[in-house]
Amino acid sequence: MQSSNNDSMCQKCSYRCSSCTIKPENCTTCPEYSERDLRTDNSCQCPANFYDQLGNPICIRCHSTCQTCEGSKSNQCTSCVSLSKRKLNSIGECNCPISYFDIGIQECQICSSDCLYVIQIILVCCYIIIKQINTVLTQFSVECSITSTNCTSCSPDRYQLLNSCLCKTKLQGSYLTTYSATLKSRCQSCHSSCLSCNGPLANQCLTCLNSESRILVATSCVCTENTFDINVPNCQKCDYRCEGCTTLRTKCKACPSSSSRIFTVKIFSFLIFVKIACRILQFPYYKLKNKFQNIFLHIQSFNLFL
Repeated sequence: MQSSNNDSMCQKCSYRCSSCTIKPENCTTCPEYSERDLRTDNSCQCPANFYDQLGNPICIRCHSTCQTCEGSKSNQCTSCVSLSKRKLNSIGECNCPISYFDIGIQECQICSSDCLYVIQIILVCCYIIIKQINTVLTQFSVECSITSTNCTSCSPDRYQLLNSCLCKTKLQGSYLTTYSATLKSRCQSCHSSCLSCNGPLANQCLTCLNSESRILVATSCVCTENTFDINVPNCQKCDYRCEGCTTLRTKCKACPSSSSRIFTVKIFSFLIFVKIACRILQFPYYKLKNKFQNIFLHIQSFNLFL
């Protein structure tokens, strides 16, 4: 289209205008399908996410990460979409900030709570002459890429296995195994008897540690034969004179069959305190057998056998 003025010669409108008046840039309409908007100053401008290519009436779309740009490439941004969480860097890229990751769409995605990105502090030093002081890392560095659980390093209470940050167990040197609980960002402690678990109780174990002399029975890690539990990770060995024991290493359940020992029960202040031990035979067993069997049965009837 041509502009109209008092000159005898018509002038061509700007490529930005479909029609104009007085001067080439004073548009009255914008080219169809050009994405241009007619502004109050009679200019046809490209909207956000588009840029003006010289001589081309049609606006060209910016890269998806840009709000405004001077080209269609990802490093030709001049500003970033505020809602996308992206920040413009020195080379014209709109990148995701710390604690966010890029999956190729406009909006940055927040990292999983399992991942904690490094806090960076830039040290300023007055005597810098040649070298620029590098960023100093003051926390354990944890970041993620591609997906929210694709971790490249982990927070202190977790260890990295492939691309995941898992709660530490006794196998990673922890005194207690930990597990990941719903709606909890930090790992929670299992019961001391468990190697792995799905809750904090003694009956919520999934596996047990052989070196602690424990085996899995239903969902509890119980002490193996000739050991007893004192509510610490390792089961304690019974006294060599016992065939099994409870609460104390010398509190025998029975005596080894081949040890020539007999199971004795001492009662102090009848029906109040019972002491159980394995003693060396002082007399032929056949003379004492009936006597101790009768005492044993009598105590059992009063539920005093410990």
